[in-house]
Amino acid sequence: MKTIFTIIILISSQAFALPEYEKPILEMSSSLKDGHNAPAVSLFVNSTPTINDKRNIGIVLSFIEGQMISGIWTKINEKISLPYIRDDGFRISDFNLKEDNQFSFTIHQESFFIDLIKLKLNTLGKPEIVSLKDLGGDISQLDNINNVYSSHTGLMLKGNSPQKGIYSLNKDNQLVLLVEENKDGVSYIFSPSYNKRGSLAFKARYGAMGEWAESRPDRIILKKNNESIIIASDEDANSASRWSSFRNGVSLNIKDEVCFVGIDSNGRANIVVSLNGKQKVVATEGKEVSKITYFTPIINDHGVVAFRGVNKEGLNGVFVTDGKRIKTILLEKDVLATAIGKVKIFNGRHIPFGGNIGFNNLGDIVINTAISDEKGLEDLGRAVISIYTKK
Repeated sequence: MKTIFTIIILISSQAFALPEYEKPILEMSSSLKDGHNAPAVSLFVNSTPTINDKRNIGIVLSFIEGQMISGIWTKINEKISLPYIRDDGFRISDFNLKEDNQFSFTIHQESFFIDLIKLKLNTLGKPEIVSLKDLGGDISQLDNINNVYSSHTGLMLKGNSPQKGIYSLNKDNQLVLLVEENKDGVSYIFSPSYNKRGSLAFKARYGAMGEWAESRPDRIILKKNNESIIIASDEDANSASRWSSFRNGVSLNIKDEVCFVGIDSNGRANIVVSLNGKQKVVATEGKEVSKITYFTPIINDHGVVAFRGVNKEGLNGVFVTDGKRIKTILLEKDVLATAIGKVKIFNGRHIPFGGNIGFNNLGDIVINTAISDEKGLEDLGRAVISIYTKK
């Protein structure tokens, strides 16, 4: 059995301690034969689970009981349910779980946007569902919604009309344009991140309309108090930059710390945290880990970053860092004692993990992974694994 927790010392300092973790818990699983806390023959291969600061969990199921039925699985206040399902072939995506246990998600038919849904469980545990498209207002004017992000003001959207850009959808169902594409030299805006102060961070590509090639200049932008601040530029935008390019996603916390991945002149990916104009590299490929995957690292309000990567032995894993140390939380081939017996994080020759990490401000982690029996001989389907911090 691989050791679940290892520590790599980066800087000799104990000013801030990474959290200690409990043993991993199998929250639910589903295989061709049976399910634990979930229906059998349910698929969620590429779904990203989410966990809020109340330690409530949710994930989208794309296939339920062997049928073309999609739904949302939740564990709210220790109660497990499927509060929303669809049997019309439509796809659920852009799933968010807020601190008040309100969900938001979009409905698509193939690539076409159908609706934006808000859902909240009442005191009896029954879902209260609101279709924002049925409410009218600005949302009905959108030709398409590319992405939805839960925010303290309501929802944040990346849509195609009336103008292409990032919108805030307030409690009155009215859209407020925050950042517009094809303006101020910006040809494309990548997926944004927000915080409860109303700040917004994103990667922007510069050029004329339709100039989206990787060779175009890129910048990481922090927008707060109606001011746009350049956090970092690649060498196409600034020849003196240490970064040849950036990965597409960013993460932002309550302190306006921006976390992004910069690619250096040697082609190595670096996880970078920027605050008040100062950049700090907290993990580098070829040093602490052999590889940083393309899933966006997530920074919480305490400045701890969670990310998916590959360790020096070539094993895929989940890691956290505070910039001083890196802690390995979970690795493929780890064997866990669970409610269904001992299971291995294993998917044959394939990477076991699916989607990104769910990470909250307590430091808790949830991950979607393939599992097998202890010896790696029997496929046991997929599972949602949680690793909670010690209180």
